[in-house]
This record gives sequence, structure tokens and C-alpha cells, in this order.
Amino acid sequence: MKYSIILFLMLNAFTYAQQKIYSLTPDELAFKIQSCNNPSIVQFWVPNCENNIEIVEGYKNLMEKHGNAINFYFIGITNKEELVQELMAKTNYPFDFYIIDKNISPENLNLRKEAFNKIFTEKISAEKKDFITGYFGIKNNRFFLNNSIKVRRSRIKRLIAD
Repeated sequence: MKYSIILFLMLNAFTYAQQKIYSLTPDELAFKIQSCNNPSIVQFWVPNCENNIEIVEGYKNLMEKHGNAINFYFIGITNKEELVQELMAKTNYPFDFYIIDKNISPENLNLRKEAFNKIFTEKISAEKKDFITGYFGIKNNRFFLNNSIKVRRSRIKRLIAD
């Protein structure tokens, strides 16, 4: 019994060490995108939506397939890291996740995403826009924003080709 408890604790510690959740500000995200040599995709999502497991599995597949060529920033719109951690454990998601920094106001989560995006897009493009999925190329500072939760494979191919 004693050894099974120790094994359980070690397994949980190992699993937790592989999965990281980072709080992210608009300035940090803009800096990450502007200072890397790969194109980027920014995707906002809500950890407690109905099809959250399907969404996380989709992110996992994208990262496994295109993670060497594209930087992915999957950003949870939540105050509760434990929701994200729980989903990561359920789906065996081994990559990093991000959440919007808690210092971005207001308290309403959707308004927080909008406030985050206005600051972020102004730093990237001098425009203030809200979006759910953003594709950021490294050549000619091109980007495309949309309000679809689905990451478009045609945009991924275009980012890799540029």
C-alpha cells in the first residue's frame, strides 16, 4: 500500500512536470511572435465548453504535425488553471498551454479576451481587432484574423510556404 501511494505521487509529479500552463500578457505574446523565426497561430478557447476534449485533441494533432514549422499559442479564456490542467491530463496533452494573464481586466472572460486582443493586435499591426484564431506570418508582417474556432489547414500550408 505504501509503495503504491509513492508510485502514484511520483506518476502525478512526472505528469505535471510535462504539462505547463503559462499566464500570458499581450506584450509577451507580441514579443514571442515578433522575435521568432517561425510563423505563429494564436487560438483562444474556453476550457469548460462542451467539446473541450475534442478541441484539445485537435490542438495536440496540430502540434504533433506542424510544431516544428509553426509556433502555436493555445490560450485559455479562464481564471481557473485547474480546468486546463484537468483537460491536459485527460487528453495526455504534452505541450505548453497559455491562459490570459489575470491582470487583464475586466472580470468577464469574453471581455478580457477582447481587451487582450485589442492591446495585442495594436502591437502587431497598429490595429485594434478582436479574434478567436490568428495566423501570423514572418515575411512582410502578414497576418489573418478570424472568429472561427477551427484552425484552417489551408492557412497552415500558406504559413509554412511563406
